[in-house]
This record gives sequence, structure tokens and C-alpha cells, in this order.
Amino acid sequence: MNGRELATLVLRNIGEDEDTVTYGEYADRIYAALNEAYQQACAFRYRPRKKVEILPQEESVISLDSLPEDYYAPHSITDGQGYGVMFAWEPDGLRLGRKCDVVTLDYIYRPPVLDEDVTPVLPPVFHTALADYAAFRIMIPGKAAPGPGGLVLCHYQRVMVQLTPMGTLAPLSIDTDRRRILWRTHISWTIPGFPGWISPYPSWIPRSMPPMTPRISRLREAFL
Repeated sequence: MNGRELATLVLRNIGEDEDTVTYGEYADRIYAALNEAYQQACAFRYRPRKKVEILPQEESVISLDSLPEDYYAPHSITDGQGYGVMFAWEPDGLRLGRKCDVVTLDYIYRPPVLDEDVTPVLPPVFHTALADYAAFRIMIPGKAAPGPGGLVLCHYQRVMVQLTPMGTLAPLSIDTDRRRILWRTHISWTIPGFPGWISPYPSWIPRSMPPMTPRISRLREAFL
């Protein structure tokens, strides 16, 4: 899904029309929220990588000026024969553990900002979760997460926690069904005299079990 398709999904999630006029009214806020979730997911969970050949300076230092523009953090460095090279952070760049004529830098990069024609580098199964986060930020600008905004945020968190770094073994199956995730996450029961909701809905209780309170009944009717 490209940025325009994700923006359309955000409008659908917040209950707005998908016409051009409505899209223009929400575009700035939608793309700001999409990029917030996208850049965080790439920097801290997916960590996309590239490789580039670099000629170190005479002091065996890779200067900051010689690093690519989309450089975020180093992953590994190898010499011309493919052997690993130790390195250390320096104020002026990366200092190599030994002298090399040329090295290959495997680095984590910052992906391009999401726009109408840009497709996220994340696996496609995680794209809709970005739209859920953007819908949450538009419905609830602050940090509180009650009501429908909290439910789409819950779906975003439950899906994104399954995101693994690029090149590593991904989960065998990823559950992106919002209705099933919300049902398992938000169904709880109340102990008399104890304020608030406690205890996530146990997975071993069948989904056909009758609701225990009116609040659970309304929640089930809304999302199932």
C-alpha cells in the first residue's frame, strides 16, 4: 500500500468520507501521524539495512562526511575479502580496528518520508497497522487512549510487536484481524469493590461465551 492508499484507510477508520475534499483537509495530519509510526517502527523494530563501499581515511577512520545521507546506525563492517572489521564510535566518525584499503559498511538507514506515491519498506502485512496509529492520533491528539481511539491503538501495538528486524526470522503467522484482537484484549471482568477493569480475557474461554456485563455486551456488538 502506498501513502495515498494508507491515507484513504485512515479516513475510513475515523469515519470520514474518502473524497478529494476531505482528503485535502486531513492530509497534513494523516501523513504526519503515518510518518511518526513508520519512522519509529523502522528505527527501533524493523531496522532496514543497506550496504555501501567506503574508502577509509589514512587514520583508518570513516568520516561522517563519507557516510550516506540516509545513514542511521552501523550494523557491521567487512574488508575487501569479506572478513569482519572491528570499529568504535568517534566524534569524527567510525574508527576501524585495523587498516583497510576499502570496506563494506552494512548500515541501518532512514527510509524516505511517506507521501502519496511512497510505499513503506515494511512487510505488507504491517501496512494497515500504520493507518490504525494515524487514526488514533487524529481521534485523540493527546496521550490518553479511551474509546474507539484506544481500540485502534491496541490493534497497532498488537500487530507491530510481531515486527522483527530486517533479515531475521519473522513469525510463522501474524494475526491482523482487528475484531479478534480487540475481543481478546479488552474483555475483562470486575471484582466487586475493586475499581476499574482487570485481567485480560483468557484465551481458553470460548468466544461464544455470553457477555458478563452490559459493557462487555456493547463492546462485543460493536466489534464482532
